[in-house]
Amino acid sequence: MDGSLNAKQGLPLAAVMLSLLEGPSVSDIRLGWVLNLVSGERWHAVRGGGLYRNGGAVTPLPARGRPGRIGVLGIESSPRDLCKIQPLIERASKVRLLGSVALALAHTASGGIEVFAAPIRARIFDLTAGLLMVAEAGGAITDLEGGPLKEAIVALDTRTTLLGSADPALHRLALEALQ
Repeated sequence: MDGSLNAKQGLPLAAVMLSLLEGPSVSDIRLGWVLNLVSGERWHAVRGGGLYRNGGAVTPLPARGRPGRIGVLGIESSPRDLCKIQPLIERASKVRLLGSVALALAHTASGGIEVFAAPIRARIFDLTAGLLMVAEAGGAITDLEGGPLKEAIVALDTRTTLLGSADPALHRLALEALQ
């Protein structure tokens, strides 16, 4: 379950994430599925087969921010790590912290969240469905330094920071801002 702290605190945002891998690395993810436990909304992606929301194909929303700006920035962070993404916060019109990376990445893949940043070192295992969803939407996803995740091993003990967008140009803008 993703968003378990939300659920424990009575906050209505939690999800279940499932993935199917054909090998040990991120490039081996073949299917990703996310269920919003509160709304019942379902997301899934199939490698080479696209992104779907409640069974219908998803085309990402176009960016709404002004040039050089991020319209909606999604974040998953601890308070002490927020300073690592301060340049992104300064370029954002709005900031969203959902408390569920699986749902945040699904909404990133659809363009509802234009850029998603996680300066915390999240377990790659928990990110798999969302990584595939962003890729299937035609987006870009890396660690905060721009390092690729394709060869990262999917295990309970492997972790990474994260930066992603359904719009590769916005991903580049975010990377440049962080450097």
